[in-house]
Amino acid sequence: MDSLPLFSTNVPKALVIINRLYILVCSIGMFSLIYFRVSSLFITDQLTNDKPPLIPSLLIFASELIILFVWLVNRLTRWQMVSRTPILERLPKDEKLPGIDVFIFTADPKMEPTVDVMNTVISAMAMDYPPEKLHVYVSDDAGSSITLHGMTEAWSFARSWLPFCKKYRKIVKTGCPELFFSASESGFGDDEFIEEMKKIKGKYDEFKERVNAYNFYGKRTSTTTPQDHPAAIEVLNNWYIISLPKKVIGDKLTSNSAIVDQVKMPLLVYVAREKRPSQPHHFKAGAINALVKSLSLMRSRTHTLRVSALKSNSPYILLLDCDMHCNDPGSARKAMCFHLDTKISPTLAFVKFPQTFRNIGGYDIYDGSMRTSLKVFLPGMDGLQGPLMGGTCCYIKRKALLGNSKHQEIEVSELKNHFGSSSKFINSFRDHDHVHGSTHDEDSSNALHEDMHLLASTTYEKNTKWGEEASSLLVGFLYTSVVEDCFTGFMLHCNGWTSVYCYPSTPQFLGNSPTCLNILLIQWTRWSCGVLDFAFSRFCPLVYGPPRMSILMTCAYAYIALFPLLSVSLWCLATVPQLYLFNGISLYPKVSSYSFIIFASLSLLWLLGDLIEVLLSGGSIQTWINEERIFIFKAVASFFYGLLEAVMKKIGMRKANFVLTDKGSDSEQIKLYQVGLFDFRASNMFLVPLVTFTILNIISFLGGLTRVIVEGNWEDMFGHLCLSVFILVMSYPIIEGILVRKDKGRIPPSVVLVSSLYSVIFLVLGRVTFDVLKTRWRMVTRTPIPERLPKDEMLPGIDVFIFTADPNMEPTVDVMTTVISVMAMDYPPEKLHVYVSDDAGSTKTLHGMREAWSFARSWLPFCKKYRKIVKTRSPELFFSASESGFGDDEFIEEMNKIKGKYEEFKERVNAYNIYDKRESTTTPQDHPAAVELRVSALKSNSPYILLLDCDMQCNDPGSARQAMCFHLDPKISPTLAFVNYPQRFRNIGPYDIYDGSMRTTWKLFFPGLDGLQCPMLSGTCCYIKRKALLGNSKHQENDLSELKNHFGASNKFIYSLWDRDHDHSSTPDEDSSNSLQEEMQLLASSTYEENTKWGEEASSQLMSTKSSRLVSSMLLWWKTVSRDLCYIAMDGLQWSCGVLDFGLSRFCPFVYGPPRMSILMTCGYACSTLFPFPSVSLWCLATIPQLYLFHGISLYPKVSTPSFILFVSLVLAWLLGDLIEALLSGASIQTWINEERIIIFKAVTSYLYGFLEAVMKKIGMRKANFVLTDKGFDSEQIKLYQLGLFDFRASNMFLVPLVTFTILNIISFLGGLTRVIVAGNWEDMFGHLCLSVFILVMSYPIIEGILLRKDKGRIPLSVVLVSSWYSVIFLVLGRVILMY
Repeated sequence: MDSLPLFSTNVPKALVIINRLYILVCSIGMFSLIYFRVSSLFITDQLTNDKPPLIPSLLIFASELIILFVWLVNRLTRWQMVSRTPILERLPKDEKLPGIDVFIFTADPKMEPTVDVMNTVISAMAMDYPPEKLHVYVSDDAGSSITLHGMTEAWSFARSWLPFCKKYRKIVKTGCPELFFSASESGFGDDEFIEEMKKIKGKYDEFKERVNAYNFYGKRTSTTTPQDHPAAIEVLNNWYIISLPKKVIGDKLTSNSAIVDQVKMPLLVYVAREKRPSQPHHFKAGAINALVKSLSLMRSRTHTLRVSALKSNSPYILLLDCDMHCNDPGSARKAMCFHLDTKISPTLAFVKFPQTFRNIGGYDIYDGSMRTSLKVFLPGMDGLQGPLMGGTCCYIKRKALLGNSKHQEIEVSELKNHFGSSSKFINSFRDHDHVHGSTHDEDSSNALHEDMHLLASTTYEKNTKWGEEASSLLVGFLYTSVVEDCFTGFMLHCNGWTSVYCYPSTPQFLGNSPTCLNILLIQWTRWSCGVLDFAFSRFCPLVYGPPRMSILMTCAYAYIALFPLLSVSLWCLATVPQLYLFNGISLYPKVSSYSFIIFASLSLLWLLGDLIEVLLSGGSIQTWINEERIFIFKAVASFFYGLLEAVMKKIGMRKANFVLTDKGSDSEQIKLYQVGLFDFRASNMFLVPLVTFTILNIISFLGGLTRVIVEGNWEDMFGHLCLSVFILVMSYPIIEGILVRKDKGRIPPSVVLVSSLYSVIFLVLGRVTFDVLKTRWRMVTRTPIPERLPKDEMLPGIDVFIFTADPNMEPTVDVMTTVISVMAMDYPPEKLHVYVSDDAGSTKTLHGMREAWSFARSWLPFCKKYRKIVKTRSPELFFSASESGFGDDEFIEEMNKIKGKYEEFKERVNAYNIYDKRESTTTPQDHPAAVELRVSALKSNSPYILLLDCDMQCNDPGSARQAMCFHLDPKISPTLAFVNYPQRFRNIGPYDIYDGSMRTTWKLFFPGLDGLQCPMLSGTCCYIKRKALLGNSKHQENDLSELKNHFGASNKFIYSLWDRDHDHSSTPDEDSSNSLQEEMQLLASSTYEENTKWGEEASSQLMSTKSSRLVSSMLLWWKTVSRDLCYIAMDGLQWSCGVLDFGLSRFCPFVYGPPRMSILMTCGYACSTLFPFPSVSLWCLATIPQLYLFHGISLYPKVSTPSFILFVSLVLAWLLGDLIEALLSGASIQTWINEERIIIFKAVTSYLYGFLEAVMKKIGMRKANFVLTDKGFDSEQIKLYQLGLFDFRASNMFLVPLVTFTILNIISFLGGLTRVIVAGNWEDMFGHLCLSVFILVMSYPIIEGILLRKDKGRIPLSVVLVSSWYSVIFLVLGRVILMY
């Protein structure tokens, strides 16, 4: 009989084969998806010439990889599923059965009702197992007197309950009185049974009343708390007998206590391990180990393990949570069928029973039955090496926890290093039978209690290996994670132990499942954090497992440890595709493509696989939906917070924490649960993410669906719509809780409002980020390949136009440096023609050109000879750069000569008197023509024109060749109008207080336009096709008279329009020098354009063409930027007025653009022409709210109202959007602050004046005017700029408004704040105060210039006085207006 197996094993071969085929098919689909994603990153759309969005594609791909990995390691556990059936008839007789120590753990009588805990104790005592072999230990981590009192009451009731169960074992099929009396079976039996049952039920009711009536704090001393109390150990059956009347003699009872003689009682022990705030207690694992030492469990169970070793030292231990009642009294015998089987016993560490629940509702909306884990995952692990341990319903072999088989080989001193100083505990290891059952007859009771108290103390584990692995020797439950059971089971499997999963048809243990969402999410947050602690440790299954266990078993533990990472994937899939759906951009393949079949097939396979699995395991379609839904909810909330907590713990920002699961529930919770309604009375920490992601999907779905209906792009967006529909179906309970339900469990309106705001903020920020990143996603980055250009003789000619207007404001040396740098460009000199347009008609400019020509005769050969060293053709840049100091002796010698000539050149130019050779009758505004577009048409007529400002020096000599790489490309050349380079500045200070780098324009706005259709044509650094300006392709269709009406009377110029090659390069040898000179003088005259169409659009002569922009990492052009506030303001005024002239004309982009360009391109030009309008808005926001703040009247909603959140969210969304934009473009937070500040300053002054001037010009009150930017600087300006200080030596026209609006805000803020402090109306005025604080922060340089600075750049006192006067007048007039 002993040689026969004590259990049978069944392998469902058909199911195993189906599972393996399913994994194989899905794996093929998974690899196909990965191939598609990787390849799509490098594929350009042939129709649109676009690549897929990089960043979101990478996010989605990473999310899909995580899902694929987690799915695969999860599915591989189904590789060899088994089921096992114990054969009870083959067990040995009772006297040969081994002892069992039952460990029951409780930690808080408030959250774990004592009556429920005592039901677990009584049910464990009533198990169908020899009572002398059964020892029940209760670990109370709270050290609560109510638990101890409850145990005495439970012992008293058990004296009646156990005989009753034994007598009617055929009827009483559960040892838990609560389960028995609430079940229908309690009503069956004969009269004798019914009579006795009523007596027992009466005693049970009295037992509950006594327990519930006991005051929790009644017997706790004032100095103890659940986290700070001494060790306490009580052996309750001995204690009870000692307390009996005189009829009790020793252990023998008189006839008056015959009821106790009818049945033997198991040992019952109360253990409260010592806990001190200064000492780590390791939660449940610490308690287990205390029980193993004195018989307590893990961090809170570890102490019990030590105590039990002295008291009973049974070879097997049953772990039970305090609410996990023993439903089937035969579970111990079933477990022994495996532990005593001769074939598997030597390596069997534990037998795991499923954790089933008695309060599962008909809908099971929270997946409390854990079907996947109990019916699929654990049987799958059982077919590999065994299931994971689990913290309850588990019969463990003691030697597996303590490695007893190795103790004989280890010296006592080493064992004490591992297990502590208790000799009695060490000696217990030598007992191979583990059944010494020491009592007060064998040992001195006092000595035993002292040893047990020592083992349960908080200091016993100091300097030992408890909770660690030492030399492959497990020392109790391990302390690495709060999921100590899972981690300890993993280490047992790594050490070669196996385990068994037993799932009988009758539930062996029944507990209470969470019946409200809050408890469920808290529980899963703790588990998620715990398994990630495990994953992030050195024992990560993917690293630690492979050398010690099979690859399939490693995969199983990898799934357990890493499943919370799915939160990242689900958050990405629930937000990023929806953002793109809302904006009409596809991240998934078209329906008509083969790639779509991969996505659709894999998704359907996964969903159908899960559905079939549910149906085969006895579930329904509704069960499947509920499981999918609650998994998504847990991933979005619990897994995500668990991941954050684990990461924070790993980096030291958070300490380990254990949040106990509340085992109680109110009637409203139960009612909602039973009717299948979610109880949303949960923490906002969980609700807000769930509701936010639902509302976000609703908005995105409706917006995306509307866009799809309007645009008809179903093929592109079908994948997004399907994903959004699936998410919304899974989120139905949330939608119902928002819109339909009115009960207490609905979602609070405040949560809905906050979540709606978060959704809007996400969409706004997403749109901003999208607009920023979109320019990179859709921009075709062009890299010129100069090596493929034709030979020099085949290159087209280039006319360079350099413009100057006033040698006083534009130093002639700088202008000539620009001229020289252009002449020295790396381009065939015979194809390069440099024209300097001097609008001042100054002889100094002409003189400077002659000197530049003279110096260029030495500079150009020098540059050509040393082109590898001389990388810039601007002599000023070259001689001031570090590169000018490198080279051999010959180079240095020649360089010094050239530098000397350059110094002489500058001296001669600067020494020339501007008025020396000017006729007395001429001025910069009144002078004759001197030898621009028309003039160049006669002289060179090159097909391409380079426009340059006079201070825009050529830094890279290769810019012309790079531009020709685009202009000569046969694919884009026919429609290419111009190639635009960004303006770069060489004198940007480290603080860039005036936003001179124009980061937003060059790094964001222009690339954005380029991604749409083309960048705007700027006035410099631009290579333009001549025919794009003059419409040459249509001139052959017009007769000569019509062309003269358009272009003027010059026949030679008209003939030049018919020259398709644009490169006749006429010279004095070919044409009469005098005749040519006269014709050029005519074209440059002020009267030539009269009665022509120059500067207008006539009959489409100005062709509509596309353009391209070169994006280069080199600084192709260097320019100087304004370094004082005055010229910044003047530039802003001039630009504002100019673009508003454009915006207020018939060519307004909103009117003229839509029929001729895309709506996005129209918006781009609208932004360029209408940006000065916000000046009016800023003035209103900088004055009116401040006036009302000063007088204590609110214009904004109260802080406590939902409307306030709208304002705050929108403002934060805008500010964060700009900040993110700045950071993404490589800027810093200080750069962002400077940009926000200078835009406010310009709006308050320049934009306002520009707006007024444009309006006055429109109504005829003012003529057009152009204020030249001064290109010169004094040393004081430069010093202040480099220090990051504003130079306020500006016109009062600009200073007074700035200082006025600052002083007005200071007065209003101080007055309003005083009023708020006195009146206490913070809620009403908080919005005003925030606005005023923001304005004052932005105005700090002005405040500094008023109060702190003493240098020349400070704000003059006269300006401060005038501005203060204006502020007071405004407040007084405002008060008068408010009164009436």
